[in-house]
Amino acid sequence: SVAGYAGLEQKMKGWEQMAASMVSKPRNVWTGKSTICIEWDSTVTTRDGRTVQLLETAVHEIKDGKVQGGRYYYRPAGLAPPQQSLPGV
Repeated sequence: SVAGYAGLEQKMKGWEQMAASMVSKPRNVWTGKSTICIEWDSTVTTRDGRTVQLLETAVHEIKDGKVQGGRYYYRPAGLAPPQQSLPGV
């Protein structure tokens, strides 16, 4: 969980260490009185040169016209570096 500007800054630094670039397109967007839900289709180029498809669902909670919090659902294993097998295993 991330709190405040310092938490967001730390989260972004971690992302920037892993991702060289990302291109995203919203697939579906739903809005409610206090919630916005977006399904994203993204292509991430990692710093180790891989190109990874990332499907993500973001749920943002809104209060007084500002985002108060968010939850992100995706498969983190898709961004993990490939596992190297040991010789003879």
